[in-house]
Amino acid sequence: MDHLNLNGSWEFKAIEAYAPVPPAALKARDWLPAIVPGTVHTDLMRNALIPDPFVGMNERDVQWVGSLQWVYRRKFHITDELLRHDALLLVCEGLDTYAAIRINGKPLAKTANMFVEHRFDAKRFLTAGENLLEILFDAAVLRAKAIEKQNGPLRVALEPHRVYVRKAQYSFGWDWGPSLPTDGIWRNISLHAFSRANIADPFFKVIALQKNEAVVEVTADVQRIRRTHLSLRVTVTGEGTAVERTIRWARQCKESHARQDQALYGIVQGGLDLELRRRCATSLVEIGFDGYAIGGLSVGETFEQMEAVLPAIAAMLPVDRPRYLMGVGTPR
Repeated sequence: MDHLNLNGSWEFKAIEAYAPVPPAALKARDWLPAIVPGTVHTDLMRNALIPDPFVGMNERDVQWVGSLQWVYRRKFHITDELLRHDALLLVCEGLDTYAAIRINGKPLAKTANMFVEHRFDAKRFLTAGENLLEILFDAAVLRAKAIEKQNGPLRVALEPHRVYVRKAQYSFGWDWGPSLPTDGIWRNISLHAFSRANIADPFFKVIALQKNEAVVEVTADVQRIRRTHLSLRVTVTGEGTAVERTIRWARQCKESHARQDQALYGIVQGGLDLELRRRCATSLVEIGFDGYAIGGLSVGETFEQMEAVLPAIAAMLPVDRPRYLMGVGTPR
């Protein structure tokens, strides 16, 4: 399967379908730079159109954001080779929340759930060369209130309309946090191209577990494009898979991180396996972070076991950057 990463630089602007943009933020009506994954609030902050809502009472000054529609767009290039695949799926790992997707001006799909991944076959909308992807986000607060008006309020705390939408409930405010109902592409977005078949939603279930042996059941949904015989082969990898996932996630975090007032730390994982720790540390240093941490200890290891790992890995981390030992227990 071939992938085309659509994260990174986008553009966004406000749509005054329900309310006007405040005078101090009129630039929001024009196309402005955005970073995906992210939210409309972080993009507005990056463009100096709203203050940090977590400072003082700034929360009150940004409530207008949730009463507007917001549209995001980006251009991307499709090669002839990619277009020759049987299927081209637009994979949206997280859209917050009511989204209408258009490719080259044509409607592709609508979503209403920020928690689930969405996959849409977009091949018929794509052409070789430059393409345009647009995602319009409707105001989730107004949608929730409209549903509540139709079905009646429920007996829940604070903003009762919030329970009618599949959206993080804390974003509507709580006693411990501000009311910041966000919009935007909050997780990765990409194009997946494949022919013949595609494996989706693999599920691993442990049937039996002994000291040196396990029985595992593997199931998966298979999307078949052609009528042909298929076989599924499952390979169980050894140690290191989690570390590779840590490195991939760290690279994505570094690519997406844009705030200058926050330090981003790379966390070295690998348990008590010194080689895994070294592999992780080497990769994180190559990516480059503001600081580094050694994590994943203090879960039952002895001090002797920890001391066999910590000095060797600490010596691999840049001495001119902060180095932080996470959860190493109580000092002796």
